[in-house]
Amino acid sequence: MCHTSTMPQVPSPALFSEQMDAALFATQYELCAQHIVRTLSGNSPTEKVLLFIDDQWMDSASLRLLANLLHWSKNQTLLTVLTARDDCAQNLLSWKSALESKGLLTELNVPRFTKDETMEIIRQCQPAVLEHPKQAEKIYYDTDGNALFLSEYLKQLAHNGSLEQRSIKTTGIIESRLSNLSLSERSLLEQISLYPRFATLQELLVLSRQTPVELLEVLDALLSRQLIFVNSTYNKTGYGFSHQLIRDYVYNSMLEDKRLLLHQTIAQEYENQYKQTEDITLCPMLIYHFSRCKDTCKEYTYRLEYLRAFYAVKHEIYPTLLTSQSTADYHLPRSSGAEQLISLAEKIRSLTGTPDQVDPLRMKMEFLIGRYDLYSGTYDKGLKNIYTSIALAEKLHDSTYLLENHLQLVFHSIQIHDMKLYYDNITACRELLDKYNYSQAEICTVSRLEGLYHMKNYQYDRAEELFSSVIDNMLPLCKLDTTYRIGLAACYNYLGEIRQSQSLWDEALRYYLQAIDCCGDEMVSGVGVFCSNAGYALLQQGKLDEAEYYINRANQCFEQTDAMWGRSKARSYAALVAVQKGDFKKAFEHFEVAKLTAQQGGNPSALLLVQEVEEILRKHQQGGHQNEIK
Repeated sequence: MCHTSTMPQVPSPALFSEQMDAALFATQYELCAQHIVRTLSGNSPTEKVLLFIDDQWMDSASLRLLANLLHWSKNQTLLTVLTARDDCAQNLLSWKSALESKGLLTELNVPRFTKDETMEIIRQCQPAVLEHPKQAEKIYYDTDGNALFLSEYLKQLAHNGSLEQRSIKTTGIIESRLSNLSLSERSLLEQISLYPRFATLQELLVLSRQTPVELLEVLDALLSRQLIFVNSTYNKTGYGFSHQLIRDYVYNSMLEDKRLLLHQTIAQEYENQYKQTEDITLCPMLIYHFSRCKDTCKEYTYRLEYLRAFYAVKHEIYPTLLTSQSTADYHLPRSSGAEQLISLAEKIRSLTGTPDQVDPLRMKMEFLIGRYDLYSGTYDKGLKNIYTSIALAEKLHDSTYLLENHLQLVFHSIQIHDMKLYYDNITACRELLDKYNYSQAEICTVSRLEGLYHMKNYQYDRAEELFSSVIDNMLPLCKLDTTYRIGLAACYNYLGEIRQSQSLWDEALRYYLQAIDCCGDEMVSGVGVFCSNAGYALLQQGKLDEAEYYINRANQCFEQTDAMWGRSKARSYAALVAVQKGDFKKAFEHFEVAKLTAQQGGNPSALLLVQEVEEILRKHQQGGHQNEIK
């Protein structure tokens, strides 16, 4: 039997060197660990040690050493605090989970500073900033309560008094967080940065060459890195940046030509949707993206479209309503809307370009600013602007703005009780209906106003005939589209006013309540008129508490609108209720407001009502009440 002997393998010099390095490291590791333990154990039992570690990128060996230390110090006088971001390295996450399972580690989540907390920190560190509220708001908006970013912002302010440029440290932090992104992750971040707040999956698919599943995978990776977060509103899921500073950095890092092209692509997609749906909620995004791709004419076009819808709700007597989403998500306060309109008018009037470019913008702008002036009581300017818009609409053969301008003149004639102006413009509206193809809603509006003309001329039978016809046509329309229900409610209100003129208060009230029910929870000028009329009918029936409820509701409604129509009457009715209840102080307060608004509006019936209220209050004053009528 033969035996074969095998010679042992001799390691190569390179392998031998690696083994020696590993052995040396292990020895150094053990010596280090022993030294740390020896140092900490040398303290007396009464001495306490706080070990603070701010390093979320520790290697495996360091984590192992720290774990051993935590095991040793479990019942000792050592407290270890380790800080790390939510998006820490995977090896740290695994290490943390293992120690938590053994009861050696407790995780505490430290939230970002709230707005109030941020303002308090600013007050303590840079109190002068609070004298400039917009700058303080910007600090909170940009830092989003992040302690490090906030600290750097305040240091920057203290150093040069400006926030125009980020500190080197802030930029370095942002770059470090973006350094390990894949091309697809970086590209998607750039796409999200193109949107002012959030981007939905559908919006991102417009620019992405990926399938929805592929896109979701990249989004998931960005979410795990804490670079973006999910926001859900109106049954839509949006993706936004976790920090505004990171969003700004990503956005500004793109080539300008690339940004312009991407904004243009998005704007064109939104424009296609708008042409198909006429959804006013798309306008803010159209405005934003057209402005960012420097298409001024398109930007101004959609600013005008949006302001037109906004002021239709605010200024029309009985407007077509916006959707609940649009009014909630894109609401403009009164002052903001007015400022935007005036500023935009100045920009459009100074535009240079061909008539084909400029005339449509001027036509829309003159209409809007004219309507604003008419409902604000600046009649001369308003009429001049409206007639300018009519001339441009005739030149452009724009049927929409021809009708809208003449309707504004009808509303104005009602406000100032000018029956000739009323007749001329309602006739012009009827001629336009015969000439152009208008929607059923527009036809119903003209018919309703024809009925009102006959009502004001005491032709009640013809008026009721027209109102009933409009109701029959509007009821099925409102079942399909509730935005037109204020127009339907107006017809019920007019029928109530006819019954009121006949002193049939029960029937009048029934129609007024029917008008109110049509409107739901909407708070526009028309609702204020319905509520004040209902309150007056109840007042005539001696039901003071119910009357006060509806009149107060009317005044609340008017406080939320710019329209003058009906405001003075509501205050006059409130004064009459207060008189009946013996609260003369409140009566005088309501009277003063009613008098002022009646003088501003110039409506004869409102002025006459104010005079009647004044006479009633004067009699009570002569009876011993000390309030002075001015």
